Amino acid sequence: MPASPFLDPCADIDRRGSDLPHWQQGATLCFVTWRLADSLPQAVLDELEEKKATWLAAHVPQPGAGAPSPLTTGSRGALAPELSVSPRYANERQSVPGTKSPPTLQETLRRLPPETSAEYYRLFTAKEEAALDASHGACLLCNPQYASHVEATLLHDDEIKYELIAFTVMPNHVHVLFSLRPGTSLDQTVQSWKSASAHAINRQAKRSGPLWQPGYWDRLVRNRKHFNNVRAYILDNPVRAHLPASEHLTRELRTVSDSGEIVSAGGEGAPVPMLACVPAGSRGTPAPLLAHAPMLEGVPAGSRGAPAPDASHASDRLFEAGMTAPTIPTPAFVVDAAALERNLGILAEVKRRTGCRILLALKAFSMYSVFPQMRRVLDGCCASSVHEARLGREAFGGEIHAFAAAFSDSEMRELVGLTDHITLNSFAQWRQFQRVLSETGAHITCGLRINPEHSEGHTELYDPCAPGSRLGILRAAFDGEPLGGLTGLHCHNLCEQGSEPFARTVATIEAKFSDLLPRLSWMNFGGGHHITRSDYNLDLLCDTLNGFRQRHPNINTIYLEPGEACALNAGTLVATVLDVVENGRPIAILDASCACHMPDVMEMPYRPRVFRDAYWGGEAVPGPLADCGAEPGEKPYTVRLAGASCLAGDIIGDWSFDTPLKPGDRVIFEDMAHYTMVKTNTFNGIRLPHIALRETDGTARLVRSFGYDDFKSRLS
Repeated sequence: MPASPFLDPCADIDRRGSDLPHWQQGATLCFVTWRLADSLPQAVLDELEEKKATWLAAHVPQPGAGAPSPLTTGSRGALAPELSVSPRYANERQSVPGTKSPPTLQETLRRLPPETSAEYYRLFTAKEEAALDASHGACLLCNPQYASHVEATLLHDDEIKYELIAFTVMPNHVHVLFSLRPGTSLDQTVQSWKSASAHAINRQAKRSGPLWQPGYWDRLVRNRKHFNNVRAYILDNPVRAHLPASEHLTRELRTVSDSGEIVSAGGEGAPVPMLACVPAGSRGTPAPLLAHAPMLEGVPAGSRGAPAPDASHASDRLFEAGMTAPTIPTPAFVVDAAALERNLGILAEVKRRTGCRILLALKAFSMYSVFPQMRRVLDGCCASSVHEARLGREAFGGEIHAFAAAFSDSEMRELVGLTDHITLNSFAQWRQFQRVLSETGAHITCGLRINPEHSEGHTELYDPCAPGSRLGILRAAFDGEPLGGLTGLHCHNLCEQGSEPFARTVATIEAKFSDLLPRLSWMNFGGGHHITRSDYNLDLLCDTLNGFRQRHPNINTIYLEPGEACALNAGTLVATVLDVVENGRPIAILDASCACHMPDVMEMPYRPRVFRDAYWGGEAVPGPLADCGAEPGEKPYTVRLAGASCLAGDIIGDWSFDTPLKPGDRVIFEDMAHYTMVKTNTFNGIRLPHIALRETDGTARLVRSFGYDDFKSRLS
């Protein structure tokens, strides 16, 4: 049984310092915050302290009157989720020499009536948070290069002196949650973080003088609830401060499993990761916005030794220079933020012209590190499971819709706390859960999925209206069924299709369900709309939606769920040639696997576009000098591209190029952002691809890497 990572109130606590005491108890999780020197102007600090002192003097009775003793200053209340004591108040009320240490602010507040202590937190917690998140001062850490120095300092001794759980580098302050290893001092650790990062930032910024405020604020994590609050506070901090992705650096490396072990984020028993993260032990250092290279497996954390040559990893010199596309470790999914922005611009136009609401289908694209960019346009998410719904609620926000072919009782009880809309696949499920939904008191909109019996699909595997489909309710099944409590219908019968099939589908729905449409307040036309494709007829889509709305004025809200269109042509999968073997033709063995990394190529099946480009900068499409893969025989050199797994059929396909492939060469597969990352697997223990983001300014950053822990955590 692992030792608990939470505070043991019966065990000894190492308390250091008197004016600002810091507590340490073995490997107990610790939450630490420190600020830039100009993060809170003196006028703001003075105002907060004056108000705290006035409140405390009015609400805490003097000693000798049967009331709590005077307070000592300390770090036990740090910042949110709990506050620090006012130094001014503490200095006015010193303890008497020779007596026992007086209680801290938190101890005193706990002795007050609950409504009184609640008033303190209501008055001052929000004010301190707001003041800190208001980005006072120069906010040097908005510069990703400076933020990367803080990150590098934190990661330097990770897994040597401590285990990092999560951290966020905000524009003018830093929050860190971690567990110390035996023999490591809390005070020395934090001071080394501050000293090393200050030296690096001052050197690069060509500045001198103090970078950080003196001291720091720390708090031991008491229990599971406290851990969840601290974790959420750290990972949500940028969202609460309304920061764009370029102005903060947030990572979740590990978490605490249900059994109390510190495990890699996303491991068994771990909470759903909320923002970009890298698992413990993967040796994949999460890169900042101007990223540094990952550490290699087998190289101790913090080692500055040069890694052995390896075509799949970037060299350590990139630590200072920032990552460029040619040095992204492979295999890797590389999402192009500029291409995402192009897609979002088209979807925004559809919303403007039709008034519809557009949801991100998480089954197609769940890269939550770009959710801040996407939620500026999209209205929420649609989920196909409890886990997707939780990810949508925690990382995206907005409206959360859920649909599945069937839900269990336990799943439904979880969903009612996560979703705004639930669509059911049968009247039997509606009758089963109607009482559960009504008893929760939550305002959840309910509807049914219909099968219009109108097939537009070209591949039966992806055709929801194929004969014998389990998805959606046939029109005949509605006869005699009461619809009380149901306010809308959902239809999804398209797959990678244009607006012409959609117009025909709408006409079919109006013909078959004409008696039901006047009773609805919303209609969801599902996904499969290739809205962002270059040849898509956007005018027809808008005309179809506007015409439907005019004919059915009772339907206030129309939803679309174009998951694929959100990330269409917005990402690539870059792979390295490991070997070239001969068997009737050259066969290039890649570090990317068709079976593990792009299973849709085998399932659908389809033949992806591929290119080679020595000047590739991470863009989602090939450049003018790229050698684009052609049909076999069209170009001088024909080669088969295949994966490294033991599956005989792990073959991606045959292409021809201008020049032969050789080990170390890179090939780049197009349109790999959607239905790829969400479908990867670890068959054969093959490493999952890294995930990288090409920013709109052309720089690249490694968002997440994967390693052995991710493989092991899926097994038993």
